Amino acid sequence: MTKYLYGANVKSVQQFIFRTGRLTEIIGGSEIVEQICTSLFKEQVNAQGVNEDTYEKNLIVSAAGIIKFIFDEKEHCQKIVRTFPKNVYSKAPGISFNQAVVEVQEDKPSSENLKELEKRLRIQRNKATPQTETGLRIMLRVPRTGMPGTIVNKNEVMDKASFLKQQTYKTKTELLLNKLKINDKYVFSNLIDDIAGKKQYVAIIHADGNNMGKVIRDLNESNLEQEPIELNKKFSSAINDITLYAAKKAIEDTFYKEFKGKTIPFRPVIIGGDDFTVICNAQYALELTKSYLKAFEEESSRIFEAEFNNVPTVTACAGIAFLKSSYPFHYGVKLAEDLCGFSKNEAKKINNNLVPSCLAFHRILSSFVGDYKDDIITRELTASSSGINFCGGPYYISDNIENTTSIDDLSRMTDCLKNENTPTSKLREWIYTCYVNKHLAEEDLKRIIQILNEKSMTNIVDTLKLQTLLDSMKIRNIDNSPLVKTSLYDAITIDSLNH
Repeated sequence: MTKYLYGANVKSVQQFIFRTGRLTEIIGGSEIVEQICTSLFKEQVNAQGVNEDTYEKNLIVSAAGIIKFIFDEKEHCQKIVRTFPKNVYSKAPGISFNQAVVEVQEDKPSSENLKELEKRLRIQRNKATPQTETGLRIMLRVPRTGMPGTIVNKNEVMDKASFLKQQTYKTKTELLLNKLKINDKYVFSNLIDDIAGKKQYVAIIHADGNNMGKVIRDLNESNLEQEPIELNKKFSSAINDITLYAAKKAIEDTFYKEFKGKTIPFRPVIIGGDDFTVICNAQYALELTKSYLKAFEEESSRIFEAEFNNVPTVTACAGIAFLKSSYPFHYGVKLAEDLCGFSKNEAKKINNNLVPSCLAFHRILSSFVGDYKDDIITRELTASSSGINFCGGPYYISDNIENTTSIDDLSRMTDCLKNENTPTSKLREWIYTCYVNKHLAEEDLKRIIQILNEKSMTNIVDTLKLQTLLDSMKIRNIDNSPLVKTSLYDAITIDSLNH
């Protein structure tokens, strides 16, 4: 009997959610994305006469913008292909959506069928998505989003997407919070100013799993006796459970003692599959991300050892963008994704088979945000005149990786800066000098070290690695060796955000 393997991808999710500066609309947007892959798709399938049991049996994955489903009837599949995109675009104007179908001759799809579906979805992703909200040039544009204003709501002109996000927020469905199941312990903030606090700085954190495609291939190759569909369903469910566990553990570790029963400066945006995107107060971002990555790795190790054969632990990498609460969020999201990608690429150089968990971060201080590696590192974090690279990341969960800096190393440096005897202001001035005059920078650093040693504060010199930094600068002046890398700027950044 011929069956039909259906797949759909919801893309540009972050762009859709964060195309606004209002937290209520971000919350509504995240709820809409959650509904598309769950309740909306299920309603559409059930409307074709597919009962609950068949739906659960034929559903492969439905999370984080990805849907895979087996249709028993050609007519049902055709109807979904025709009508589901229309419903998605009407509920989420401006989002990118693509779908594909593979005809299956056997009783159950094979691994080759799944590969073919992925291939067709990749082809569809390269095709332009029709714009549903282009508008005429004479139309009024909404300043916050740049989209055409088509709706007047309480004397405010809004674009359709923003209006739908507001309406969804008002329904209080809270699908995402219900997945976390921690509503009884905390109250989640609905105002960005509450999250930002007095310093008005927030962090956008984005994390996802490493080498997920390779892990799935290894899983299929090492479990040939199992049905590919059942194996993929089991794997997708396991990854989703790992992500939810890690998210709950991170929230618990970071906020429980200080905020139990209170409003916490945190809001989940996307948690599902291997994706984790949240907004939180800048002060708690590093601790939250470290706890998430550690819990993700530990839980995946436990589940994979118990459930799967000969498949390595799944790890994750993350990026943190620190920005003012008034800054356009979509720039922060792009930077967080760039930082996550930078972390992955650097970590793969260490071990491409089992990528070590790590994170990178950056505080936005300019009006222009380009590509992190090609623009920000080169333009902002490289003092060419002194040969110093102030990009100290990525920072790793493990302390035992040679020639890398761990998150704990960074924390020790940050704690050292809190010491009243640490010349933090002088170190800030030294960083500026590095961009101006390398000889003066070398002399200033030498003087800082000399004063600390005279006051018997060699522990500060050692913790901040100042002598190592000075020695590296001297060597580079002689042989023009590669840029000298230091985490001092990052430590000062975290210190300034914490106080």
